[in-house]
Amino acid sequence: MLQGYPIPFKALLVQVYLFVKGAGDAILVYSALPLFQALKLDATEFQKIYVIVLIPWILKPLFACTVDLWKAKRGFMVLGASLGVAACAILADIPSVSLSIACFFVASLGTMMIDSCCEGKNPQTIEMRCM
Repeated sequence: MLQGYPIPFKALLVQVYLFVKGAGDAILVYSALPLFQALKLDATEFQKIYVIVLIPWILKPLFACTVDLWKAKRGFMVLGASLGVAACAILADIPSVSLSIACFFVASLGTMMIDSCCEGKNPQTIEMRCM
């Protein structure tokens, strides 16, 4: 299926869909509930907090349009990855509730940035191949 595509493009697909959107995002999603339970939050509070964590995904279309205008996708991908790694490193210490919310928000923001920047690259590469 991917025959004829350049190796860097295939590597980008694997990195984004397996690691960032796959394993990385799954770890964040499935680690949120146990962490907030350990911090003694009930289900209602957890749901309210998780809505805040998902705000970057709600704003994704606005971010995507802005990035397309600036034409700086690589910089935003690096920034998103750096933010995500930093947030996860802070989360590893099981911080306070407010710091946990901020870290999950920033990690979600980083994942959204990488996802948004890559979505424009996939059709561009496929279009170049079809020409």
